[in-house]
Amino acid sequence: MKKLLKRALKIEYGETHYIFSIFGKRFRKYSSKVANRYLRKNGKSQKERIQFLEKEVESLKAQVERSATAIGESFLEHSEEARKQQDSLEKEVESLKAQVERSATAIGESFLEHSEEARKQQDKGIRLLEQKLITVEKHLQNSFVDTKAHIESLSKNSYAHFSAYSIANAGDNILVKSIRDSIQEVTEISISWAQRSIRKELNDEAVALVNKTNGLFVGGGGLFLRDTNPNEISGWQWPASRNQLRKIKVPIYYLALGYNRFRGQEDFEDIFTENINHVVAQSSFFGMRNHGSVDAIRKYLRDDLKEKVSFHPCATTVLSKLYDLPFKRKEKPFIAVNCAFDREDMRFGDKKAEVFSALSRLLKKLSTDYTIKCYSHMAMDEKAFEYFDDFGLEFERVPLYKNLSTDTFLNVYSSPKLVLAMRGHAQLIPFGCGTPTLSIITHDKLAWFLEDVGHPEWGVDVQDDNFELNLIERTGYILKNHKKVVSEIEAAKDRLWSTTMGNLQSLGLVDRRK
Repeated sequence: MKKLLKRALKIEYGETHYIFSIFGKRFRKYSSKVANRYLRKNGKSQKERIQFLEKEVESLKAQVERSATAIGESFLEHSEEARKQQDSLEKEVESLKAQVERSATAIGESFLEHSEEARKQQDKGIRLLEQKLITVEKHLQNSFVDTKAHIESLSKNSYAHFSAYSIANAGDNILVKSIRDSIQEVTEISISWAQRSIRKELNDEAVALVNKTNGLFVGGGGLFLRDTNPNEISGWQWPASRNQLRKIKVPIYYLALGYNRFRGQEDFEDIFTENINHVVAQSSFFGMRNHGSVDAIRKYLRDDLKEKVSFHPCATTVLSKLYDLPFKRKEKPFIAVNCAFDREDMRFGDKKAEVFSALSRLLKKLSTDYTIKCYSHMAMDEKAFEYFDDFGLEFERVPLYKNLSTDTFLNVYSSPKLVLAMRGHAQLIPFGCGTPTLSIITHDKLAWFLEDVGHPEWGVDVQDDNFELNLIERTGYILKNHKKVVSEIEAAKDRLWSTTMGNLQSLGLVDRRK
């Protein structure tokens, strides 16, 4: 069994995710190049174009093969069900490879036909194939995580961790890792983590996995949201029914969860109230990442459960306590800006144009003394570029969703002179790295965090009548009083760290299966 486990753990989830991430990016890059090169009538010859495409397709096929190999190795031969899943996935991969092959042939032929219809068919084929690739990518990733979780649940000192790890939102990656690393800080045992997506339904198989470990950790993140992973089982992101939760016989700890309901968003369904009361009652610890979330969730609870809800900071707010920060290079000081465009009507109401005009004017003025870098946590955040371009702003594009490593985040958020942030993690991560941040508040969670650290002046609400004036004045204050603000961040971080460690030490983590 030890040899089997050792072999299984040779393939780390992060490495496999990297393969998936690169594979998806290479295909999107590939499809983009196909379209661009076709339209460049004065570019290379047809023969050279086709040769280029053939090389790209071969590269894609090789990456599919490597992904299939990684998945196959991880499944091992420890169960009949694993072998069945492996067979199914291998068939999907073979089918995918065949589609790539056919696509290469079709693309080559379409380049030889100079007709509008050929171009339309080519574009349609590329879009369809891309969607199929993404679907299989997600299937492979979920299957790998489930199998690795089962293997790790068999090891001593294992805990299950159900989280919202996502390749769509860059901030979720470092959040999940920092949660686990903060837990490791309070125990001498070396924990093996059995991981599973929080968005998968809690079924008998998952319950059996959890019951083979010492306990289940859930979180962190803004999981209390009705329209991300909508379901009629719980009403929030974890589709865990009360009947299935009752089958879990080990402690369940909820860490740094967030009440993520947007302004003006409709309330949760009735099933949510029933579910959350059971969740809190059964929990061994229930921690929310800010006091605003504590107050909000208590409104759904019975009186006898309200005091079970505690304040437990997000681990991203204490990153410098968990990791060594990179050495800051000597370069021209720069200001980073992060924008958010999911649910934009709820974020901005009718003030979107006003907000981005004001932001663009400020950045244009700051660009005389600072380099401007735009950090995108999601691809949709790049909609802001259109506003900046209209104002003639020169800025560097930094698509963080294309590189999810912890080192990347520690580097990019330790380096700026100031971060202007709309997203929650674009507020919390730089704070955790000791970098001053001005929060552009489009969601209550940003204001709640600033209240917790005692510095509401580090934010400006987009609904304020004097938004642009406040934006200019508060940005200027932070830049002028930079050392003072950094010192205040460190003091607030010490308080958050003390709360975090106190909560985790109270859990008394041990191997409960001895």
